[in-house]
Amino acid sequence: MKRKAVILIGLIAVLIILFVVYLTSPGRLEKVEIVEKYYPHFSDGKAVGFKTNEVIDVTETEEGSNCAMKFNNGENVGNRL
Repeated sequence: MKRKAVILIGLIAVLIILFVVYLTSPGRLEKVEIVEKYYPHFSDGKAVGFKTNEVIDVTETEEGSNCAMKFNNGENVGNRL
């Protein structure tokens, strides 16, 4: 019985420590929404927006141009030049 109580107290202590680390972590993730998705139209280093038809420059790989996404915080992912 005493052994079970020590294990329970230890697990509760670990849970509290993890909760405190989670709450004080500066690297918490920001919730964002995808505003636009860009798909490569041709292999010319350009991608076209699905909704807006906006054309942006994207990086190219051996397989062709990359896709990209625009988020509501202003970040574009996939078109790192």
